[in-house]
Amino acid sequence: MFVADDGALLASSRSGMEQSAREYQSTSSDFGLTVSAAKTKHMVSGRTVEESDSELMSVDAASGQMDVDVERRIAKASQTFGALKKTVFRDKNFTLNTKRKVYQACVLSALLYDAECWIPLKKDIRKLNTFHHRCLRAILGITNRQQWNERITSAAVRRKWGAEELIDDKIKRRWLDHIARMPDHRIPKQIFLEVQRENGRM
Repeated sequence: MFVADDGALLASSRSGMEQSAREYQSTSSDFGLTVSAAKTKHMVSGRTVEESDSELMSVDAASGQMDVDVERRIAKASQTFGALKKTVFRDKNFTLNTKRKVYQACVLSALLYDAECWIPLKKDIRKLNTFHHRCLRAILGITNRQQWNERITSAAVRRKWGAEELIDDKIKRRWLDHIARMPDHRIPKQIFLEVQRENGRM
């Protein structure tokens, strides 16, 4: 991310701009500041500019929230799950361990793509967890009626699945991994290290 003297964010690609904007918003939040999406302007220039590049932010431009990106990731993951549902997840020849590995590698990867750059709200996490639990129930053969009648909790479903992490736990882990790989001079890494020192964890 490069910040000009006047506070402008500069990037050479759409993906770079998206990531820079998210990091800027996250860093501002750490200092108690709020980025006003309504007052934010963007300009795209260059010989190879495409129409889609004008839609720089994957977050909802009007609200500055993650609705659009979360819905897009759920749709992609749902499509992936549907493609594997009959051939893998409902096939009794595959062990639960194998199904778990396929789900992790294919469905969760599609669901949480670029999640380390997200700034999700509670409602976004709730949507992601709802989708995740729906997939687990489908693989385990637990119907909605059965879950209701037998009062099977989501935690019990995860225990039976063999992986008890919630989606927000996975996002936090991916974010921490992302921060850990950053060079020490990056602002998010510096802030993270400073917080760790203040909490006596370093």
